[in-house]
Amino acid sequence: MYALRQMSIDGDVRSIVDFGGHVGVKYHAYRDIMDIDTKFKWHVVDVPAVCDEGRRRLRPSDTKLTYSDTLDAIEDCDVLLCSGSLQYCDEPLDRIIDRLPRRPPVVILN
Repeated sequence: MYALRQMSIDGDVRSIVDFGGHVGVKYHAYRDIMDIDTKFKWHVVDVPAVCDEGRRRLRPSDTKLTYSDTLDAIEDCDVLLCSGSLQYCDEPLDRIIDRLPRRPPVVILN
């Protein structure tokens, strides 16, 4: 979170792709600390049922949070965040990155 916050302060982040981000857990945890709603978009990529539940939980103030069950819907990615998700994925990280519209300058793995 420290690195993401610093990048947001410096203006280096316009969009985060949260691969395996569940219902937006990190978005909700970080949103007030990072002023997410005014600075950049947060896009969660997860399985369809999780994305549906995330959309169901959206609040009117969550204007910068979106969900998709495929990387094909991603338009831009400054940071790829993979927090606790890669061990559940059949695809290696390099192929995940290759499916994005461009290689993100920053990849955060946890």
